[in-house]
Order: sequence, then C-alpha cells, then structure tokens
Amino acid sequence: TLSAIGVASITGTPTYTPVAPVSGGTTGYIEITWSEGVYTNGSPASGAVVAGDFTVAFTQNSGNSTAAVVSCVTDTASTGCPGTAPAAGATSMRLQITNTNATSGVETIQVSAASNAIYSATSGVTPTTVNTGTLTFPDRFAPSAPASLDLAAADDTGSSNSDNITSQTANLTISGTAEANSTVR
Repeated sequence: TLSAIGVASITGTPTYTPVAPVSGGTTGYIEITWSEGVYTNGSPASGAVVAGDFTVAFTQNSGNSTAAVVSCVTDTASTGCPGTAPAAGATSMRLQITNTNATSGVETIQVSAASNAIYSATSGVTPTTVNTGTLTFPDRFAPSAPASLDLAAADDTGSSNSDNITSQTANLTISGTAEANSTVR
C-alpha cells in the first residue's frame, strides 16, 4: 500500500455534502480522511494543506453549473470558507467547494492531489493518482415555471370556454408541462 512506503492516500469513501451558500460562495464540501497525517511542505514535513495542493476535474454533463473549485481546506467542523484550517499533519479535513451557478444533478467532480504538493510525515510525496473518486453534485437548480397552462373547458366559466377565466375555486383541471418529478402548486 502507499502508506507502507510513507505516502499518504485517501481512505474510505469521500462524500459531497451540500450546504446553503455562505459567505465566500461555498456550496458544499468533500470530507476526506487520509491514511496518515498530511502536510503542504516536505523535507521537513510542515504546514497545513491548502486549496492549491489539489486539482479539480469538473464535468458539466450539460448541467447548469459551469465550474467548481476547491475554495479552501478546513477542519471537519467548518462548513464554509474561510473556516478553520486543519492542523499540519491532520488526517481528516473538508475540501470546501464553490460552484459557478446552481448544480442540476448531473455535474461531477473529482479532486486529486496536485503534483508534488501533499507530503507525509516522512516527506513522501502523494501521487496525483490519489483522488476522491468521481462524485455527482445534487440537483439544486430551481425548476422552470410550468408552461402552456390551460384550464379545462368544463371548468372555464368565463365569457368563453377557452379564456382560462373561472369563478370556481376548487377541483379545477389544469393541464400543462413542467420539469419531470416536480410538484406544481
């Protein structure tokens, strides 16, 4: 294993957790656990890891969001930037993510160690192949308003049965189109 040769690797299964957008634009975080403590400098190992120690592979997949970045790295109690930086040598942390535009449930992200950027206590450098795996962002994009709404002729009490005017207040039949799986009220 990588840790057997003094190189940190991500353990477990990282997950993305959305948060209400906060100051700085953070839209969620990826919580990760390392096989051993990690540092931003090697020889000697020192300093807490920072956003620049990671690279992002973002795929839009025709979704609404056009980009995602690691805004900052925090301890596991922080839910946004700037938050509290993890300690040098920390084994658990959150990668705070900021999306450009709301996600629509099809966009993906994979965060990897940047080249020569993350070190173990023995100054072993984490390879760029160490990553979070591909994570899919949740749908946070508001659906469009229903379109082509039409009141059923039987419920239309206006001057014609096609003017969509009625005095009825209950049990109306309205047809139209809306985003799949959405609730129209």
